[in-house]
Amino acid sequence: MKKFTIAIILLFLAPKVLGQENRYYIRYENIEYSQLCEYRAEIVDCGLFSRIIDASNITLDVYADNVVVKSSVASQENQNYSIDITPSYFILKLEIPYFATSRSDTIIYQKGIYPISMWINDVLYSNGTQYAEWVNASCEITVDDPAAIDSIWFENNNGSIYSCGLTKQIAVKISPYYVNGKEPVTLQVKDNNGTWQTVQTVNTNTTVYITYSQISPYISTNKAIQFRTVKTLMDDGISYSTATKFLYYLPAFQFPSGKSLIIESPQCSSENAKIKIPYEGNANYVINIIDKDDGTNKLHATTDTLTTETINGTTYYVANIDLSPGQYTLKIENAGGGCFFETTFSVDASASVPLEIKNLNLPATVTSNSGTDAHIPKRGDRGTVSFEVSGSAAQTITVHAGS
Repeated sequence: MKKFTIAIILLFLAPKVLGQENRYYIRYENIEYSQLCEYRAEIVDCGLFSRIIDASNITLDVYADNVVVKSSVASQENQNYSIDITPSYFILKLEIPYFATSRSDTIIYQKGIYPISMWINDVLYSNGTQYAEWVNASCEITVDDPAAIDSIWFENNNGSIYSCGLTKQIAVKISPYYVNGKEPVTLQVKDNNGTWQTVQTVNTNTTVYITYSQISPYISTNKAIQFRTVKTLMDDGISYSTATKFLYYLPAFQFPSGKSLIIESPQCSSENAKIKIPYEGNANYVINIIDKDDGTNKLHATTDTLTTETINGTTYYVANIDLSPGQYTLKIENAGGGCFFETTFSVDASASVPLEIKNLNLPATVTSNSGTDAHIPKRGDRGTVSFEVSGSAAQTITVHAGS
């Protein structure tokens, strides 16, 4: 009988570094140090003077806002670690216990200019021609930083976060970052479901322009648009940089093609004029009607609070307002702010007052049974009644006669 041996091999894989906002990967490498002693113009063993310096005397510190966020003791091997705060500066420091002193070199953090060499080269002690002692320490530092979004704005829009209509491009300025040879950096937009969608790749220290059509499958008008970059760092960890500024595409209000305002006079003395504003779509707008003579606001309302009326297939917002004859400005803006639509209209006397019957002309006066005059013909007779109607001649008028 054959025997089979089954070998089970367990593979231990290094855990994948998860994505993190504002993640930096820092590497110190090529760390070196040396010590030189000279006695009477001859190089001698520094150990003769018990002043040996080794790697334990060298520290590598990262500062952010004047606080140490990472400190490590050097060795001749690489020092690698990540932080999630923007560094301010780096210090290579050499402690010299014998002299109770230290020497250091400081490098201010700058975006995307690495690697940078740091070094210390200094005389520790000298008494003229008898004895002198030097120390040297050096390393190379690389900061693999995020592809930070420096700023975003609508092109040619004076810095406004709103775009009236959908034609303006979005400009995204990418800060300098260290190009590490990993996967290309991508720009993403957050969709309506809160999921990040890739728009395109970006490069260091550039400005890219995004059209509405590129992101329209993911966003909606009137809603905040947010971007971020995604960069794979040298350790295969992911660093995100999310813009804190939001932009908005707003649907610009306009009258449907061939339609305009309808102004109707009141039908009864207790009513006001009706202003009917044609519209398309379902966006919410703020409507103001302003008297051009004295600047008073006759109407301030959002469209979702107005009644609507459909006339020949077109929907109108309907506002009942007490308007005197004169010139008025209709100003409509998106409820989110900005994106103004403006037009002027006139109200004449016939549209500002209710219909009125005047100059009534009745048949000849007769004496009633009670001895009073009455403007009625005798039973069976006919007479013509005439009168004038003031108000809007465009309206259909129904006249009722009764006792």
